[in-house]
Amino acid sequence: MNTKILFRVDGHSQMGLGHIVRSLALVRMLKSNFNCHFAIQNPPKGLLPQIKGYCKGLIELPTTNLLIEEAKYLCEHHLTGREIVVLDGYHFGTEYQQIIKNSGCKVVCIDDIHDKHFVADAIINHTGGITEDHYSKEDYTQCHFGLNYALLRQPFLEAAKNRFSPNAHPIAFVCLGGADPKNDTLKVLKRLETTETVKQCYVVIGAAYLHRKELEVFISKSKLGITLLENICATRMIDIMRICSVAITSPSTISIEYLSVGGDLFLYQTADNQNDLFNYLTLNQLAFNFNELPPKDKKNLASARVRQQEILDGKSGQRLLKVFLNLEKVLHCKIRQADINDMMTLFEWKNEEETRQQSLSTQTISFAEHKRWFFQKLSSEDCRIYILEYKGQPVGQIRFDIQNNTVLSFSVDPNTRGKGFGTYLLETGIKQLKKDTHFTKPIIGYVKEGNIASNKSFTKLGFQRTQAQAYENVYVYAL
Repeated sequence: MNTKILFRVDGHSQMGLGHIVRSLALVRMLKSNFNCHFAIQNPPKGLLPQIKGYCKGLIELPTTNLLIEEAKYLCEHHLTGREIVVLDGYHFGTEYQQIIKNSGCKVVCIDDIHDKHFVADAIINHTGGITEDHYSKEDYTQCHFGLNYALLRQPFLEAAKNRFSPNAHPIAFVCLGGADPKNDTLKVLKRLETTETVKQCYVVIGAAYLHRKELEVFISKSKLGITLLENICATRMIDIMRICSVAITSPSTISIEYLSVGGDLFLYQTADNQNDLFNYLTLNQLAFNFNELPPKDKKNLASARVRQQEILDGKSGQRLLKVFLNLEKVLHCKIRQADINDMMTLFEWKNEEETRQQSLSTQTISFAEHKRWFFQKLSSEDCRIYILEYKGQPVGQIRFDIQNNTVLSFSVDPNTRGKGFGTYLLETGIKQLKKDTHFTKPIIGYVKEGNIASNKSFTKLGFQRTQAQAYENVYVYAL
């Protein structure tokens, strides 16, 4: 059964809908590998079909500011300690995170203001220019920053891979978020009318926008040709963006969505929490300040379009899936010392065809030979064999023979190859050995040149590679 991910997210006319939209984008990236559920206070009716369409379950939480009590309620009634919990909202502080973690769950925070201490297992911030130094966090907290982890809906990821040339006609796309509580949309349109930069506009508002009547009055009198669109799907949004060679958006997810399509982007900041993205996009000339419209130097616009294509490759979904699969390993994996019950499992793994090809000795091993070897290793004080279990099932083994150097070898169940267990087994096995023996001897491992997966695993963990002297076409890795 797939692991459950619970997304705790809020959004409304004052807060905006950005948290919900980007979390749903992440759900779409993960839903084939995980069971995704949403927990939300007062879900906007316009987004309920999307939430229910993407998620296995929806928890409509009672409206409350007593968030610590809410965290305890979730742990008591909806979490077993075997889930990953994603928190997307500025109100999920350190204590809220800690309560969820204390239940045994893994916690991921989607954050772009770094205004609190984080005890989460991972932080995702798709704003560029952010480093770990911006955050107060625990040593174990993994950070995934920048547009390589852009939380974009699937159609936008595809658009980034298949860009069109921007329309030559100066048509503007205007979107200041799904809620736009201060009605900045109207301010932008009034400015566009006076600059006469464009003659035609497509204006997109969301389900939580509360100023429609006022906006419609302006549209009816404006000399701009304005088409008003509400709560449109991602595919329709891309179609409109491709028509518009100019965009005015808030420096939020909508701006990254437009950059994935490509064009001349001008940013109109509507909230303090947009500072980081505004500064990153403008300083790197991926976008420009709305106050600079119309631009004086059009060469900058052309170079910005080139940089947009370089920095958004449409592969963030693959990277984010890998982040969650790694968290799932930590959540469900356990390492233990081998015992007599593992003899047959190791015998089968050891004689599997690919394993034999990658071993220093390629000959098939008889059961009698394996049995003698196994009992000798189990009884030796100079050997440790560990078994990695995933959801209670053995998925790999790692052995350490402690001599002048500690020589290690490891293998994974042939049925789980390609799922990242090798690197995790190697890292976790070394940590467990150090914990059990408190030894300080160097660790070495021998790998054939053609064993791509094992070579990658040793390299990732910082082992130093040299050519083995005793074997042909074999590397020796030392830690």
